[in-house]
Amino acid sequence: MKNRIKSDKKTGYTERILVPVSNPVHVNELMDLAFYFHSHSELAIYPLTILNKIAGDEESMGIANALLEKAAQSPVPDNVHIEPVIASDINVAAGISKVVDQKNIDSTIIGWNRDPVKGSRIFSTILDQLLVVTSQFLIVSNTSKSILEHQRIVMAIPPESHREPGFEELISKTLNMAASAKLDLLILTEYSQASRIKRSVENHGAELPVIVESVTLWEDLNLVLQNRVRKGDVILLNGARKEMISWTHHLDKLPGSVSEKFPDNSLMVFDAWIRNRKISSYFDP
Repeated sequence: MKNRIKSDKKTGYTERILVPVSNPVHVNELMDLAFYFHSHSELAIYPLTILNKIAGDEESMGIANALLEKAAQSPVPDNVHIEPVIASDINVAAGISKVVDQKNIDSTIIGWNRDPVKGSRIFSTILDQLLVVTSQFLIVSNTSKSILEHQRIVMAIPPESHREPGFEELISKTLNMAASAKLDLLILTEYSQASRIKRSVENHGAELPVIVESVTLWEDLNLVLQNRVRKGDVILLNGARKEMISWTHHLDKLPGSVSEKFPDNSLMVFDAWIRNRKISSYFDP
């Protein structure tokens, strides 16, 4: 564990990543993802456990400390500072949101246990609440392996995504992960923005070959993935919050449908965005 947070020599900035953990089985996979999915050379990673205020007894604190200790034991690259955090809140999403604000977090990486989803929800209660109360990057992991155990990223970028404020940073993070983890990268997108995405990849100076393929009808993405995804691939879906330009009802259904076809090798990334309305009262009575 590092004792001092360092800054990127080029930008003077340290990227801050929050990793809420509740299941020791997937701690290492989430930490590996945090080590590689970023766009700056210096990182501060905050493994987080939320204690329920009502049940905040010694046993709960012991479990939380054990989880954070396991997260902090992951082999740490030289450019990474790790600072475990324990917070208390009766609502897990609210507790995560408060830490996001307190630590000036850029990205949150969290696991998805694939609880049954009902109604208009995308994931489950906690994750859907996070989409509303945060505006930073949110990465939802539904993988059983470390990112280092895959051979290729298959990234799906929906129509109009290139117009989102966090799009270029998403491309930067994805290219950095592919290069650092030595993974091939295939990008699937609608024909109308394929050339724009190719230019973006070129402008970021991709270190490895990147293939950009057009999908004729975006609603057929599930079928395209079934034909293109092979053993060793990890799927990276670019999602959108409801207030964003690229959001559609179809996009909300993709995490569930993709996880059914590919139950242990998908990631969902929601771009950072600029809020135009106040929603800090989401948890108020």
